[in-house]
Amino acid sequence: MGTRGVEGAYQGALRAFQNPMLDLLHRTYAPFVVTVLAMMFTPERPAVAVADAHAEIADALDQLRAAGYGDDGDQPMPAGNARDLCRQWVHAGWLVRQVSDGVEVYRLSAHGVGALEVAGRVGGARTRVSESRVRTLLEAVERLAQDADPDVMARMARLQTEIDQRRRELDRLERGGAVETVDDDQLLEAAENVLHLARELPADFARVAESIKAMQRDVVADLRQDVRPTGEVLREYLERGRQIMDATPEGRAFAGALRLIGDPAQIDDLWNLLRTVLRHGFTALMPETQRRELAEVARRIEQGVKEVLAAQRQASHVITTQVRNHDPMRDRQVDELLRDVMSGFHTWVPGSRHGAAVAPLRRLPVADVGHLRQNMSDTR
Repeated sequence: MGTRGVEGAYQGALRAFQNPMLDLLHRTYAPFVVTVLAMMFTPERPAVAVADAHAEIADALDQLRAAGYGDDGDQPMPAGNARDLCRQWVHAGWLVRQVSDGVEVYRLSAHGVGALEVAGRVGGARTRVSESRVRTLLEAVERLAQDADPDVMARMARLQTEIDQRRRELDRLERGGAVETVDDDQLLEAAENVLHLARELPADFARVAESIKAMQRDVVADLRQDVRPTGEVLREYLERGRQIMDATPEGRAFAGALRLIGDPAQIDDLWNLLRTVLRHGFTALMPETQRRELAEVARRIEQGVKEVLAAQRQASHVITTQVRNHDPMRDRQVDELLRDVMSGFHTWVPGSRHGAAVAPLRRLPVADVGHLRQNMSDTR
């Protein structure tokens, strides 16, 4: 084993564990964080009001401490109150604090969603190498090969083969042939594969929304640093606002997926297919949590699409508003004022106490201008 290879692999592992998702799972209090976030955020409740979140986390802390958790070293509990914990989780990148309909709410970040998905997958039933999973892989590879092959004659030959196979099956059924049934074990494996694929979607949707918001911040920052007159930058930045979905790899990938799931009729078809599956007898062999999760697949997709499109609209609105109000001189003055304010806070906070009063500025300072000339002949 080469030293350079080991060192490169170790550096890659170090970078991986700096990811907020793995950092969450590596923390001492990870079981508590995963438990609270998983109970607080559900597919039906993707956003939680800040006040409600603080109350629920405080209640969870009280219940666990009353049950004896945190008294010994094997089951540590975090110190501090719920507000402090949420502030730490926002800073760590597990939660996002934002304003929705005039109310401050918390949402899981993409890293938070991914961490919960990993914890749930490891703690629940292990996924198996099944016919359904292998078939999904083979079909994906086959579709990739077909899309990558520009040969018209080869494409026509494949289509003709499929048509012949479907025609033979149709002829057999018309002659009174029986529909081939699938045993319950295979159906269960296929349902588990569907759930496995669906569990990754919330984190994917969250990553798309966050990439759009990050691009929005970058565009606004570029605009504030752009010293060109408004007329010169107007068209350029408005175009960036309109093309925001195409500006990131995640956005471009989502735009392709949207062609499959963006049509309400397709979502309705998915609902109908899921109802057909849930009416089948094999679902009685599934745990209640899995049946409920399967029933909510379409809702989670619909909700994820709405969140991404809302992030796109918000980003376009913010960029357009910033462009139309673009004033390089005023922006520089605001930036300087904000830097002065932050500098003042850094100077004042270390020597202040909690709840310390701040003397208000009751009147503007008077400029000392000295003696003003009173007439044209006054040279003083």
